Amino acid sequence: MTIAAVVFDLYGTLAEVSVDEASTSRWRSLATKLRRSGVAVDPSGIELRRRYEDLFATAAAAGRSGRMLPWVFRQILLEVGAEGSREQVTSFAGEFRCATTEKLALSDYAPQLLAELRSYGIRLGLLSNTEAIVTRFDLERLRLGDAFDAVVLSSEAGTEKPSTDIYRAALEQLGVGPDESVMVGDNWSTDVEGALRVGMRALHLDQNVASGAITFPADRVISVHPDLASITGGLRALGLRHGIQEPGR
Repeated sequence: MTIAAVVFDLYGTLAEVSVDEASTSRWRSLATKLRRSGVAVDPSGIELRRRYEDLFATAAAAGRSGRMLPWVFRQILLEVGAEGSREQVTSFAGEFRCATTEKLALSDYAPQLLAELRSYGIRLGLLSNTEAIVTRFDLERLRLGDAFDAVVLSSEAGTEKPSTDIYRAALEQLGVGPDESVMVGDNWSTDVEGALRVGMRALHLDQNVASGAITFPADRVISVHPDLASITGGLRALGLRHGIQEPGR
């Protein structure tokens, strides 16, 4: 069976992200932005950070894992006298993400890989265990907002990888069967095992595999180094019948 769709993990696969939610200067910057928009918060950001941490812990204790941030942000806005509307919460989430992000960048291979797969008619999916309210903001900043035929995020789906339910949701949106699709990701327990459970093939990105090498650690799984040539070689070995170019050609 040839490949009709490729489903990607996001963080650690198509993009790299690092955040710092403890930095006093970052919370001060967030407080400054909020005050400019008319929200009455302590300009130092210290009280804002404390309330975020307390509310986050409360949400975690209540079992809101994976879908905590909208509730946390709304409570913060209500406490400072804002309406806490969906628009305000979304705007707050964007400001929060900007203020606390240290690095957000596409992997070197991502733009060419996605563009070439798309040019060959391969359907593209994104499947990520993330809080959608910040991840969708990141997708726009990465210019990936329109890159996929299906975007399934755990906080919106109500389930997360490696559950077969979230994989089935992505496949349904893509309109393909598991035997004609491949999951690409860097996490064995979530990306690979979840894909195998639902009947997909998997391409595991592993820094420990030499560039250009292909290993077969399990049935229907290939492990490759995370670079364009290795990834495209792995996809061809899994059934991709299109001639994705090697770098530099």
